[in-house]
Amino acid sequence: MANSSGGISQTNSGFMAGGMQAAIGNNNVMNNEGTSSLSVPTQSEVVDLLTQIEQLIQKTGVSNIENTKAQKYLGIAKTEVEEKEPDKELVSKSLELVAKNLETVDKTLDTSQKIFEKAVPLIKKIAIWLGSAAGNLWAMLQQQFNR
Repeated sequence: MANSSGGISQTNSGFMAGGMQAAIGNNNVMNNEGTSSLSVPTQSEVVDLLTQIEQLIQKTGVSNIENTKAQKYLGIAKTEVEEKEPDKELVSKSLELVAKNLETVDKTLDTSQKIFEKAVPLIKKIAIWLGSAAGNLWAMLQQQFNR
């Protein structure tokens, strides 16, 4: 919501678990812990981030079914982001599938090539752009770090 005199002002700069809560009063701003300093990338920056993930996958030199699937889902996400009005739910679901596949690939690689771990910071930036559509994706990323 925008600043309105005597109304509610709310800013959400990332994923917020547990539902939204209203801030009552004048000029109140709610920031999600840990994301207040992150800016929302532009649509073209998201395409660049997807390209960087694509390059990470290619650098491993590993050619297996999971890697191929990750590239396929990444292509779907990238194509959708390039649309005039992208379906962020579709992008989020595609990135979930990319992440799952990269996790599987990581299990087969030596520790120096942990592609999923290298992709997570890029995926997080994209998730910020996805906003509320990134709910399941954020949960998956959070689960990775709770292990």
